[in-house]
Amino acid sequence: MSGLSRRTLLGAATVPALPLAVAPIAPAAATPSPSSSMSPSGSRVPTARPSGLAALTWLGNAGWRIEGTRSVTLVDPYVTRFDTGLSRGAFVATTPLTVDEQAVARHCPRADRILVTHSHWDHVADVPAIAARTGATVFGTRTTGFVARAMGVSATRVVDVRGGEVLDFGDVVVEVVRSLHSRNAKHAILFPGTLTDVPAAPVSIADPA
Repeated sequence: MSGLSRRTLLGAATVPALPLAVAPIAPAAATPSPSSSMSPSGSRVPTARPSGLAALTWLGNAGWRIEGTRSVTLVDPYVTRFDTGLSRGAFVATTPLTVDEQAVARHCPRADRILVTHSHWDHVADVPAIAARTGATVFGTRTTGFVARAMGVSATRVVDVRGGEVLDFGDVVVEVVRSLHSRNAKHAILFPGTLTDVPAAPVSIADPA
């Protein structure tokens, strides 16, 4: 990673929207290849990195893995990729939620925290499985917190954010910024709304989000 600014925007617009600006504590002019080792399963396990340097890996869609000097931060880590028909113009709102445990283990072997910009399925669907595997804390809107808890994440590992917070994790600083989700051609938002309590566990992509 070269020339990373103090406030590099990673998140997409959301509703309620919390794009996340993430920066290492001391950005450097150039970054050598990060050191890593291989786990028994063959996935890359991040190891210590020189002070001030961070490695960013795109996980596809809106997902990122940010490997700091001492910790790993995930942003919207959706790696299962189940088919909803959206790419074929035949969207099925009742598509069941599924988790590809092998993909989760391969791409998200470690996480200290998971930052979720909003609770649509293509941002949050894998989060509970990753949190269970890694023990990570989940940060997101109040609605995201309710969804995560409905999917099995302990309330003690869910942190609500509203926008305006600056979260200093030691080797990574996160600034939470409010914004609005984009609208479709009909000027509508897919699965709009907010939650006021923990719902029943969602089973499809159209369930409370």
